[in-house]
Amino acid sequence: MDDQVKLRGFRVELGEIEAVLTRHPGIRDAAVTVHENRLIAYVIPADSEAVNNAALREALALSLPEHMVPATYLVMESFPRTPSGKTDRRALPAPEAEHAEYESPRDRAEHILAEVWAEVLGVERVGVHDNFFELGGDSILSIQVVARARTRGVGITPKLVFDHPSVADLATVAGVEAVRAEQGIVTGEAPLTPIQTWFYGLDLPDCDHYNQSVLLDAVGVDRDALVAAVDAVLVQHDALRLRSDGTRLWFAEPEGQGLEDAGGRTLDDVQASLDLVEGPIVRFVLQPDDRLLVTAHHMAVDGVSWRILLEDLAAAYDAAADGREIDLGLKTTSFKQWATRLRDAADENEIAYWNAVPVTEFPVDHTAGGNTLASADTVTVSLTAEETRAVLNDVPAAYRTQINDVLLTALAQTLAGWTGQDTVTVALEGHGREELFDDIDVSRTVGWFTSLFPVALEPGRTDPGEALKRIKEQLRGIPRRGVGYGLVHDLADLPTRISFNYLGRLDAPGGGERPLSPVMTDDGVLFGSQARSVEELGETRRFHVLEINGVVSEGVITFRWTYSRDLHEEASISKLSGLFLNNLRALIAHCTSPEAGGYTSSDFPMASLSTKKLNRVARRFRAQEGK
Repeated sequence: MDDQVKLRGFRVELGEIEAVLTRHPGIRDAAVTVHENRLIAYVIPADSEAVNNAALREALALSLPEHMVPATYLVMESFPRTPSGKTDRRALPAPEAEHAEYESPRDRAEHILAEVWAEVLGVERVGVHDNFFELGGDSILSIQVVARARTRGVGITPKLVFDHPSVADLATVAGVEAVRAEQGIVTGEAPLTPIQTWFYGLDLPDCDHYNQSVLLDAVGVDRDALVAAVDAVLVQHDALRLRSDGTRLWFAEPEGQGLEDAGGRTLDDVQASLDLVEGPIVRFVLQPDDRLLVTAHHMAVDGVSWRILLEDLAAAYDAAADGREIDLGLKTTSFKQWATRLRDAADENEIAYWNAVPVTEFPVDHTAGGNTLASADTVTVSLTAEETRAVLNDVPAAYRTQINDVLLTALAQTLAGWTGQDTVTVALEGHGREELFDDIDVSRTVGWFTSLFPVALEPGRTDPGEALKRIKEQLRGIPRRGVGYGLVHDLADLPTRISFNYLGRLDAPGGGERPLSPVMTDDGVLFGSQARSVEELGETRRFHVLEINGVVSEGVITFRWTYSRDLHEEASISKLSGLFLNNLRALIAHCTSPEAGGYTSSDFPMASLSTKKLNRVARRFRAQEGK
């Protein structure tokens, strides 16, 4: 009514935007509409000069609040008119999707950042005003962005990516001096980290056999080049020489153990041959079927580490195969130094926060069950490829959320309905590579950095949008992204036995078309923790009652609900996982509807204001009534 629209929670007068546009000396006439939840400006230039979108956007920002600055500017020769002579907004052509969202980089830093984002996110191109998280980015991918950008001379940190999620804003704060790390062979002792101490507390029957593995396509590879690549990776990443006896860590001297042939050993034989005390804890074994098995003990690797290892192995192989010198770049801070410094990172002020997290008990079907590893079973559910694309790319844009916010909202709604409680506590796994120290950079360091911490989620009995905003605010309130919990609490004392872990995208964009690409397993997962056979597990107890792991692979997001037959019937977990998908689909439907949108206080942290934005604010004040 009267050219007024509601956009992302704000009431916007289209005529007011048009009036500001037409005051610009380069614009003769203007019209503004809303298309797919974005403001689109149609302009008729005052002369034949091309319209500079960036300059026009900057000019409008001097007089209009940010939510009223159009995202896209389309040049036209004339506007369609109604019989009364007014501009017919409904007859204006819809913008092409690519044109509506893309503006090319303008300087070296923006070019590098856009290039890196496109590589990591697997998209064709990235515009300077695209939002990292709206394109499907997450905290794990932000670490990859930081690492790749730094190798190309653009210094950033994961925190800067979160605070400045567009290429244009991030480029204004880029240039952080890289941390100088020890470049030689790291040896000597270090303390166990909280997650490693937790591992030994599991009392597994065989601590040596707790590994993660990946199979790589080695058809047609140059064996000599592969030998050189494996040797380079073993030298580059000191954690692959880690040793531990349960009370301490130490890093051994290089042993010359590189590429091996299977020699009749099965995959299980190789996985069972790791030795935490004597070594090795990682093996690269070429199989008769031209696949390369890479298996490493979990004490030395995590999800981010695998991405680093596979990238470095491929880069080293390419260099060796081309006859070039292998150069994997400068090392980042060693895992030894991280583990040592972590002891001093505990914050006593966080104790009260963590102590206030409530204990949540979850229903079981059988009270006499033992929850053993031998009784573990899994229910697997998936979204469609189209629904996955919406979760990764469309849903986060509605409320400026991240993927984990959306997934945990659906999970909180599901668990609250299951328990009948308003608040449910879930154990979250984080990547753990938080910026705790100014002189530490672990963006390219291999190791087991995982953080484990409880979070109380209260979705409220509201519509999907309100629930999402509530959960987002609750997650933003977690101190230091949860890394401090294990520094002031024993991880064995978590106030919940349900865990959730979103692993992100395990298949690298463009994978499968080159040597050493990951080979997908039957369930679509690149790698997973391995353990001994059921017969050998005996009555070893599982730590969690229910583990939910989400992963994106081959364009589909899959959730594995691992439970114990001692405690739950398969039908109960199938029903629960189905309700979770329904809640997730309700969020997708809401966030992609025209009614979705609205910001919360965490959308506008003062720390995220760049110098450019602060100057813009100052110019607005000065422009008002001569002040």
